[in-house]
Amino acid sequence: MRSIIVLAVSISGLVAQSQAATTCISFRSGYIGNAPGVVGQSEDNINVLAGSMLTPIAMTAGNFAAAAGGPAAVCVQPLVWNPTLAADPLARWINPVSNPYGQPMSALYAVDLGPLVNWNTATSASLTIHWMVDDSLGDPSAFNGVFLNAPGNSLGLGGGNYATQTSATSINVPVSWLQANNTLYLYQADVGAGLSGIIFSGELCVVPAPGTVGLAGLGGLAICRRRRR
Repeated sequence: MRSIIVLAVSISGLVAQSQAATTCISFRSGYIGNAPGVVGQSEDNINVLAGSMLTPIAMTAGNFAAAAGGPAAVCVQPLVWNPTLAADPLARWINPVSNPYGQPMSALYAVDLGPLVNWNTATSASLTIHWMVDDSLGDPSAFNGVFLNAPGNSLGLGGGNYATQTSATSINVPVSWLQANNTLYLYQADVGAGLSGIIFSGELCVVPAPGTVGLAGLGGLAICRRRRR
């Protein structure tokens, strides 16, 4: 599930105010049909390339395309995992297959973030993400767990576990990586051959170049647009 929020703030009494409206696209795993998913339910906008147990997945353009065009990820919930994120209790665990116990395998998830407002005028962008995973986000010690749009666009994140939340906040995203429609890729590495799955939540925020708009008499302006696929 994803949502788009656009926020702009003006100074009261100004007819024309130079401003930069920050656009934030939020995302979370296992949130389906505007509600937390249940075990066995398929994702709305997260597809996946399923790998094999104890086998790394190569970060290639072909595998990224296969993930984006693959089947929907599925909600799972083994009893040994912490069931929710502290940062977002609405997120749920997912895995490539419907085995509720988290069948062990590596997986590459493609999160469709949808259209991005003012992407081509962006002056800065950042990503915040919270996760738990079994076994690791990215290959151990490789920090190759999160990418935006392409294999070369690694955000240098990795690690984590299934018991406690790991967070990365306001990670810089080069604006040259942005597109009109964006996809976030998360790589779940299986290194233990026991269980596998991932739960995550976060947002991609973009600040465009300042523009001039008429805001006479407004103390503030907030525009919120939510969309569900």
